[in-house]
Amino acid sequence: MRAAPIPEAMLDPTSFGRDAVGLGSTLTEGLDVRHGTILTLEDINVSFDGFKALTNLTLYIGVGELRCIIGPNGAGKTTMMDVITGKTRPDSGVAYFGEQYDLTRLSEVQIAQAGIGRKFQKPTVFEALSVFENLELAQKTDKSVWASLRARLSGEQRDRIEEVLTTIRLEGSRQRPAGLLSHGQKQFLEIGMLLVQEPHLLLLDEPVAGMTDAETEFTAELFKSLARQHSLMVVEHDMGFVGSIADHVTVLHQGSVLAEGSLDQVQNDERVIEVYLGREPSPPAPLPQAGEGRQAVRCCISAPCPSPLPFMGEGQGEGSFIGCAVRTKTKVKDITMLQVQQLHQYYGGSHILRGLSFEVRVGEVTCLLGRNGVGKTTLLKCLMGLLPAKEGQVQWEGHSITAYKPHQRVQAGIAYVPQGREIFGRLTVEENLLMGLSRFPASQAREVPAIIYELFPVLREMKQRRGGDLSGGQQQQLAIGRALASQPRLLILDEPTEGIQPSVIKEIGVVIRKLAERGDMAILPVEQFYDFAAELADQYLVMSRGEIIQQGRGETMEAEGVRGLVTI
Repeated sequence: MRAAPIPEAMLDPTSFGRDAVGLGSTLTEGLDVRHGTILTLEDINVSFDGFKALTNLTLYIGVGELRCIIGPNGAGKTTMMDVITGKTRPDSGVAYFGEQYDLTRLSEVQIAQAGIGRKFQKPTVFEALSVFENLELAQKTDKSVWASLRARLSGEQRDRIEEVLTTIRLEGSRQRPAGLLSHGQKQFLEIGMLLVQEPHLLLLDEPVAGMTDAETEFTAELFKSLARQHSLMVVEHDMGFVGSIADHVTVLHQGSVLAEGSLDQVQNDERVIEVYLGREPSPPAPLPQAGEGRQAVRCCISAPCPSPLPFMGEGQGEGSFIGCAVRTKTKVKDITMLQVQQLHQYYGGSHILRGLSFEVRVGEVTCLLGRNGVGKTTLLKCLMGLLPAKEGQVQWEGHSITAYKPHQRVQAGIAYVPQGREIFGRLTVEENLLMGLSRFPASQAREVPAIIYELFPVLREMKQRRGGDLSGGQQQQLAIGRALASQPRLLILDEPTEGIQPSVIKEIGVVIRKLAERGDMAILPVEQFYDFAAELADQYLVMSRGEIIQQGRGETMEAEGVRGLVTI
């Protein structure tokens, strides 16, 4: 393909000093799209330490098009965006923005100046600044030091910010610190920060991950309206959302285009069903019930159990156990494991948790639901001791652990998979899993329990790869596996399906159900995905404004109108 010349201003390193051209300035004007294509990728190849992330990837995006990109975790979607924005240099291939900008020869800053904006999966807003200040900082102005010190908002700039605030429905929160926004509101704010730069092409990575149904519907309306003025590339796993916005869908798999067409076409493609959408998974072999061959009761909560129960029966080898039990004649089943009584928490003058009381029983999945910003993550941090409770009690098997530090709660048998996973990106998969054994003596922490690899086979295949190189779905499985390696009796999961492909969601659901059915573990997932929660829940809790407003048995969720409580 042609090697078009790069504007001299972009190749001159001195042009980014005091007199630098700001974001969205003349470099974004006059984009040559005479052939109707705003983005061209041809035969792009990227490899990391011998691993092929992209293989001869070819893709074209038209002017004003809203293209959805779907595919399994690890298919190369994020790497593709990294190539487009200059974060990753391809080993070979052609990447053009319009007809004149060769993306393989430009820096990240130059590409942003050319008119490409990117929203990452995890909102990257300035939490200490107000919503208005975040938008002010993101404007297409000269970012040199002296210009920034002398900068004053013009009336036109202020009007533009107010227009964007209205567009993203945050006009009532303009002076609120961004750190106090809900997850969905942070997503909207980051979209707004892109809009004030007036890019030609927006790259949006899983924009509705963690959003409520109502927020997702609004995002769909927003994107359809933006497509009239911008070109959009949306990477997303929520197939309902994709169906509501996309005219054309591209499916990536193993770094290449697997299928393209309308959503109906790709959903009915056998190859897409096999690698991405998934069929109903065959349930794994039943785990032995607690008490089979060895009856179980709780042990002392101040130290690891001296007589751990093998996780998949005897004969698994050293380290192949999970759970906590001793030889006794009493079963664990139906014992209340966690009891929360009148829990209160505050942020400054804001009353976040308001007298929460509930119980979590062993052998059950207790699903906690609620819209963004109602206090769910704050509650989990209080349960783990990451935020000391201001008032109230947290009881663990009849003992108060309200004053326990986080590591003491882990020693007691509580494991936490946080939203965002928080794996160690520079450690290998195996090293991450071994970190889960850190609460045990060295003699019991030499080998990853075999059951972890049986539950998540992909971790065995990738155990020598760095955690940071895994896809989002693989990192989620790694985070759950690391938590299970600590042999918990209570597993807490914050948004376990966020940003995960449909087939992996099904696999995670099967694992959670089998762990609960084993009978010696309680599971407390916080979830936005109603259908996932309804399928798993033995008990449900619904939060609103820091309070439990409804609770009941899982089989009655639909009849009791829970869907409406979490989507409105």
